[in-house]
Amino acid sequence: MEFSKLLADAYYNFYTSKGKVSPLWYNSYCPNPEYMYFGPVDAIEAIENERTADLPKRHDVYSTMSEVNGRFYFDLASRLEKMVPGKKIAFMAYQNYLAAPEHIKKFPDNVRIMACTGTPLFIRDKASENFWRKICTDWNRKLQDKVVLYPYDAAFHLEGGFAHALRGYFENEFLQKVAHFSNDTVIYPCCYFRWDYYYSLYLMSRAYWDPDFDRDAVLDEQWKLLYGPAAPALKEFYEYVIDRWIKYYIPCATIRHRSIAGVDYDTLHKKTYPPEVLQKMRKMLEKACSLVDKNSIEGKRLTFFIMPWERIMDGAMAYGMAKPPLPCRAEFTETNLKIDGRLDEPCWKKASAIPFRSAYYGEIKKNLPLPQAKIIWSQEGLYVGIFNPGPFKKKGNLWDEDNFEFFISPGLTKNKLFQFVCSSSGLHEDYFKSFEPPRELDPAWKCRDFRKAIVSDVQGWSCEIFIPYAALECTAPVAGDSWLFNWVNNRTDSETTSAAPTMGNNRNINFYGKLYFAGNCE
Repeated sequence: MEFSKLLADAYYNFYTSKGKVSPLWYNSYCPNPEYMYFGPVDAIEAIENERTADLPKRHDVYSTMSEVNGRFYFDLASRLEKMVPGKKIAFMAYQNYLAAPEHIKKFPDNVRIMACTGTPLFIRDKASENFWRKICTDWNRKLQDKVVLYPYDAAFHLEGGFAHALRGYFENEFLQKVAHFSNDTVIYPCCYFRWDYYYSLYLMSRAYWDPDFDRDAVLDEQWKLLYGPAAPALKEFYEYVIDRWIKYYIPCATIRHRSIAGVDYDTLHKKTYPPEVLQKMRKMLEKACSLVDKNSIEGKRLTFFIMPWERIMDGAMAYGMAKPPLPCRAEFTETNLKIDGRLDEPCWKKASAIPFRSAYYGEIKKNLPLPQAKIIWSQEGLYVGIFNPGPFKKKGNLWDEDNFEFFISPGLTKNKLFQFVCSSSGLHEDYFKSFEPPRELDPAWKCRDFRKAIVSDVQGWSCEIFIPYAALECTAPVAGDSWLFNWVNNRTDSETTSAAPTMGNNRNINFYGKLYFAGNCE
């Protein structure tokens, strides 16, 4: 374990010098008198090589790296116990190393574990509760002290609005049920902090102060205090949303057992909050608005309260109206294509065209200028070609002129998304977004060995790009495989089209269509 030895030496020098050996570290992480800092491994890759061959093989998504990380934690902690006696080191149990390692019976006494077991939002799901209890129990058997819980949000992006708004209601219930299994002196509630959902955050904060508090009484108090005459209508609204979650989402949803569980959007929008329910929710909020003067302080607070709910309900309504795209086909080629933007090789003639519709809902509208777009695959990468009829804008600025956005997500897991943007004047950008673990868009990501060519005349403009699989961190697909993709063609706002509906968010991977990789005999 060369890496753990290297780290142990660095820890020893840092803490025995009281941080003076590294001013940079000292300014960021002032030495703690009791604990040593250690950050989590924030990745989902699994390591299998000769150094891990002797370890038990585990295949659940939450344990594929448990044995590897467990060995590393044990080795580093054992070294530090001797080198820096009296100090504790806190490690994370997270993502694909959430489960306790099976091959280690007992960790050194200086080890503390923070376990990211999931979200309190699913505490009414018995299978989720049992999963959390097992994770904690298995770790506790191997530790000097009980695990520290690190509850997470189900989602922390705009599509997770329902989850953010409702989580606080279940926080004290979660704390009550896991109290026996977790450290009672510290807990770290990780949440998507937004003032839009202040009432949910308020309930969370009260729960950590006193898990046995009366959440309904606390809510009633703040409705009356902040909204005056509108309080009864808001109470009715929030109770209705909570009731639908408990009665329709929890028993019907596919709930994943992992650190970041995610949301089952089909169940959320089709069974829990379908269009008729959303209409009822809107009427409740309209009733609340009718009870106060919009220019009063209560009216202004109500406007603030409703603002995120308008976004949530608009998105949910759009989900119910969206037309799912049919699978599209990528043709196979054994030859390397010349990237010249002309799209005149025989395989381009043979390839199937990708159908485009109006971008927002995915409906078919008359008189929309539609592109001719096709995809070809080889053993090295993807060839993406498009022709846009004129007239078109060409201004020398990527987002102010006609352009297209091509999105590809290898496989069907929805873990990663790659975005490629090309414009009529030849400009381009590329981006990467991780959904698991959830991360913000990375605008600095660059596609290695990306190639493009653009040709334009009065008839229109065409673009041809090549995307190597290596840049997508994957191998070539096998004939018959399917990946997720979308293709957005940006002209004027009224002329924007796409292969799959976007709901105003082009990276909404839940609406993406499937790209089928055809074999050369099909």
